[in-house]
Amino acid sequence: KFRFHVEDPVTRKKVTDYAIVHDMPYHLFVVSRDTSVFMHEHPTLDADGVYSIDLTLPKAGHYVLISDFFPTGGSGQVLTTPIVTAGFEGDVTSSVPTLTPDESWTKREAGVAVDLRLAPSNLVASEDLDLPLHFVDAATGEPVRNLERYLGAFAHALIVNEELTEY
Repeated sequence: KFRFHVEDPVTRKKVTDYAIVHDMPYHLFVVSRDTSVFMHEHPTLDADGVYSIDLTLPKAGHYVLISDFFPTGGSGQVLTTPIVTAGFEGDVTSSVPTLTPDESWTKREAGVAVDLRLAPSNLVASEDLDLPLHFVDAATGEPVRNLERYLGAFAHALIVNEELTEY
């Protein structure tokens, strides 16, 4: 069981009122250091003002918990918490993946091709930009026109840096 409580930085009182962002007040992302595990969960607010969720991590190791929430009257918050589970034998550095650039900007899943239409040279660290995604039927090449919203949006992405310290 994971439990999270948020305190006002000035009064130290528990924050219990949150804005709804993407249809939920609290988003929790769990990413393993080797990036093989990814979860997007929504803890629930208990009567004591603490968010909680029961999660079973699929393997021992080093994980990063990314909490994303927006206290009413405050500003959006993203907190990153590294954890190491019981049963992990090794050092945290050994679980750092060796990443290789993926040169394909098109991915296929369940009969749909999703194409990121952006020149790699336009990706510049610390610069805001739109990520134009195009969805087409993989068999016909026709645009997908029946997308439905999930958590208030037609598409979601979590982008982190290699060290899993920036979100």
